[in-house]
Amino acid sequence: MADHKFWNALAGEGFTSGPASALFILFFIYFFYLFISGPIISMFAGCCKCCFVEEMQIDEQIDLYQNCLDDDDRDWTIKEEENMEHFGIQCMFKDTMDKLKSGDLKNDNMHLIGCHTYDLLRNPEYIKKF
Repeated sequence: MADHKFWNALAGEGFTSGPASALFILFFIYFFYLFISGPIISMFAGCCKCCFVEEMQIDEQIDLYQNCLDDDDRDWTIKEEENMEHFGIQCMFKDTMDKLKSGDLKNDNMHLIGCHTYDLLRNPEYIKKF
């Protein structure tokens, strides 16, 4: 015996001392998984096609955020930002704010319905629950 650490772990003496032996075993399990998972998944996909989600492309005709807000929602967002700037807090970049101010709801089908922001107090459903 050359008294090497690798041989001690395999011989059984090293498996009772510390986390190194557990990591050693997990390394071999992961190594085995890397080589076997691909063929097993492809065999399973061939047998059970209904269990896998195919790649799908979502093609929604949605305009930019600033063009999906009605006047009330746009004014609310602008007033919120102006109020935060009054206290020295900036949430939007200047060019984003300019785009929001110049936004226009051209198509009513693209109007954001419900709460257009993550502000909890803006959403009436949250107000009822809290």
